[in-house]
Amino acid sequence: MRLSNLVLAVCFVASTASAQHLLSTYTGSVGDEFGAALFQTADQNNDGFVDLLIGAPGNNGGRGYIRCLSGKFIATGVGPVVLWTLFPNVNAGARFGTSIAEVATLTGDAATDFVVGAPGFIAASGSSTGAVFLIDGSTHTVATILTGENNTRFGEALVAVGDQDGDGKIDLAATGPALDGTSPSWVYSIPGSSLASSASINAVPHSKLNSNSSNAWGRVLASGFDLDGDGLFELAIGSPQFFAGGSFSLFKPNSWAFIGGTGGSQAGESFGSSIDARHDFNGDGVVDFVIGSPNWSLLNNSEDGRAVVLSGAFWIGGGAPFQLYELKFANGITPQTTHFGAAVCSSADLNHDGVADFIIGAPEYHTLFPFGPGKGAALVYSGATGARIGGVFGLNNDRLGDELLGAFLDLNADGFTDFAVAGSLSDNSTADCGALKFYSLFPTSWSTYCTSKVNSQGCTPSMSASGVASATSAAPFQVMCSNELNQKSGLLMYGQQPIAAPFQGGYLCVNTPLKRTLSQNSGGSLAGTDCTGSFSFDFNALIHGGLDPTLVVGAEVFCQYWSRDPLAFSHTNLSNALNFLINP
Repeated sequence: MRLSNLVLAVCFVASTASAQHLLSTYTGSVGDEFGAALFQTADQNNDGFVDLLIGAPGNNGGRGYIRCLSGKFIATGVGPVVLWTLFPNVNAGARFGTSIAEVATLTGDAATDFVVGAPGFIAASGSSTGAVFLIDGSTHTVATILTGENNTRFGEALVAVGDQDGDGKIDLAATGPALDGTSPSWVYSIPGSSLASSASINAVPHSKLNSNSSNAWGRVLASGFDLDGDGLFELAIGSPQFFAGGSFSLFKPNSWAFIGGTGGSQAGESFGSSIDARHDFNGDGVVDFVIGSPNWSLLNNSEDGRAVVLSGAFWIGGGAPFQLYELKFANGITPQTTHFGAAVCSSADLNHDGVADFIIGAPEYHTLFPFGPGKGAALVYSGATGARIGGVFGLNNDRLGDELLGAFLDLNADGFTDFAVAGSLSDNSTADCGALKFYSLFPTSWSTYCTSKVNSQGCTPSMSASGVASATSAAPFQVMCSNELNQKSGLLMYGQQPIAAPFQGGYLCVNTPLKRTLSQNSGGSLAGTDCTGSFSFDFNALIHGGLDPTLVVGAEVFCQYWSRDPLAFSHTNLSNALNFLINP
């Protein structure tokens, strides 16, 4: 490949950490959809760093490519940014790079091999079959091509399911959705040995399962977990158009024995559009499931989305609660279409509390005032408490949040692993180029949100802060509010979810359950009524006091001052609100 093509295909932009903790950005070229698939892989060049495979299925008329970015360069800026790129010889619209999985070694050498899905692949017969490509990990070339059945999009979803047949080779589960809504869609269980030669799926050993004619059956696959301890991985299948609201189901892929399943609670919510299962959140020793429903509606005119965390132990009779958490983007704020849950990620521990965390993507998040279209977002939640511990928001037209990568490397050397969020349809560099952004939770600064109520003297209370919220620093973190009425009592309300709800003639900016500090006096002028009053509260003293166990490293806090205003209709006043993250 010519150097000029390489330069066009990867754009690296370095950035200092901002309020969004942005560390670096990578983008593709026009139409690439760079970041449509993300896969953390083993060290490809023996430099001691894990590396990252990225799918760009829109490149060159939808032919697509995969690219390996250097983990060392991402973390340190040293060495080449791109280790290798594979542009296959396929038809336009093949969309090579839609899905990626790792299958240890199937080509006979010691290097790790990969499989890549091209669901738009057209076979030599001229039929649309889709295909799964086996990539030799040592040469980074196509070793074999396994095509699907006619009129399917074989390879749309892929996941390694471990060695199911005991032959020492990693096996694969693959989806083959029908091209129409009347033909069966299949999920295939494919022995690793069947990937060793180019053939049609019907010409090699395999087994398959379909469920009625839904062409969304098996749209999402997840594996890599052993719930019952028998040494064999189970397979989770997400079918977002199955039944009225979508479904999640669990099978043994070696026998297609059904373990259990559940559906969405609302028609059209697309439950099962995303699934991840890598970590145990409730400490019972069994992996739990994070599942997205991006079309769930708080009101009928919105697709806010939601995500749920379900107990893995429940499915094997462990007596655990069925649902650990339910998460919604809005939480009382005016609903909007965000497609929260379009992507979910079960991440290794991001805030060092000893429990894994999770990230939920919302690629359609936008702002109205000021107007900011297609920003996209990803919110980070504590696996220990379910509380939000951070969030990142894209620029206009970034569409961040359709692919997520948790706990990749420590890019800013602060002792905490960082994470990545992709927007494969980002238009920020050029149309549909795609963008991949790396973020750190720490360090972070405070910001304000929500709207103050103008008090009876015509003044607008204003929140601010001084210092850094920290679980260890002896220095104070003063949360302050100025432009308050003088010599009036007030208190600080705080919680771990924002809201913007009409309340006492203003806005309540902290969602329930909210907590309150002791009453304070605003001070200021000793006589008359004016706006010389103010409040100040050292939040670090509260953190260090240990009375509130939710105030841990990584906890996101939302707070607002409530105060007396005897001449107001409600006799009260409400400030705007402050948002901050508790740093280490």
